[in-house]
Amino acid sequence: MHFLQKEKANKNKRHLKISTKLQVVTCLVLILTGFSPAYAITDEEQLQNINKEIQNAKNELNAIRGQKSSLQNELAIFDININSIQLQINAAQAQINILNNQISETNNKISSAELNLATQRNIMREYLRTMYIEGQVSTIELIAKSKNFSDFVDRSEYLGSIQQSVQEAADKIIILRKELDQKKKALEIDKAKAEQLKSQQVAQRTELDIQRGGKQYILNQTSGNEANYKNYIAGLQQKFTRLQESIWSKASGGVVSLGHVNKGDIIGYIGNSGYSTGCHLHFEIRANSYTHVNPANYLGNGYFINPVPGVTMNVPYGYSSAYFSGVFHTGQDYADGCAGTPIRATADGEIITRITGHGNTYIAGIVEYGNYVMIKHTNNMYSLYGHMR
Repeated sequence: MHFLQKEKANKNKRHLKISTKLQVVTCLVLILTGFSPAYAITDEEQLQNINKEIQNAKNELNAIRGQKSSLQNELAIFDININSIQLQINAAQAQINILNNQISETNNKISSAELNLATQRNIMREYLRTMYIEGQVSTIELIAKSKNFSDFVDRSEYLGSIQQSVQEAADKIIILRKELDQKKKALEIDKAKAEQLKSQQVAQRTELDIQRGGKQYILNQTSGNEANYKNYIAGLQQKFTRLQESIWSKASGGVVSLGHVNKGDIIGYIGNSGYSTGCHLHFEIRANSYTHVNPANYLGNGYFINPVPGVTMNVPYGYSSAYFSGVFHTGQDYADGCAGTPIRATADGEIITRITGHGNTYIAGIVEYGNYVMIKHTNNMYSLYGHMR
């Protein structure tokens, strides 16, 4: 009997050792493979992580654009842009999810508030009914019905408390009604934001397709050869030069006003038409029909204002690593992430050109500004707004 008990104890010890070893091995596997106990990530945390990835992609893009132009770098830029746009689409979806949750919560709060409001109205209705019945009794009748003076005082105080309760119920109904209206307004705002983000996603998906097509076109044109790439860039410069000559030659002749605009008037919206790699405004200022100038030297000088207040300028005037390699940029670009930002007349003047109905032509199509507006200003200078919706 003693032997059996001892053997059983040894067996339990062996099982304990094996179990302990399995636990250690399991922990090591989790550590080495990077696994950790799973937990549900919130939409807010997901959005925060995506925004960090977008910023990292921007930093990587700036680093590559600062390097010498080459086919390899150009293809890398396409890859980063594709990844960045996909991240933006994901970020928009995370924001939509957050808004949908807020909309659901607000709807629940509205239902609760409406129920509370109905309850308070019923309470007030009962108070009013009681007050009406009791109010039909005169003071003499009240004294006659009372058993004694103390009873009379109690009845009088009861009527007074009913009147006070009616007033309190009325005040509460007013507060509840105001809160309900505020919740409904917040609901409409969130719904509008969600719809805007959905529209933005559609534009971003189009932009994603453009970037993918652009990369494939470059590969097809160059066959992966650096010399072919340099020839392609040289041809692109010639196309841009001809584009400028064609557009501004119209302004050098007799111009006809298509309508007067005041400084700050909305003349269109940021889009992605013409030879455009993504949703942005191409903005130019010219001293005359053939002399382009740096807009940065004129905006905010008291005459010209920013055409898209609140949107950051992402591609400057002149040669830039942020623009097509080796191609002179005759204006400034403002990208808004396909939000459809209103474009405003930078100064008073006459619209002399308005082109509409053009789609996106990047990268295999015609080099053009797509939908654009040109304004001749009262100081005889010009401004151009390209790639509009």
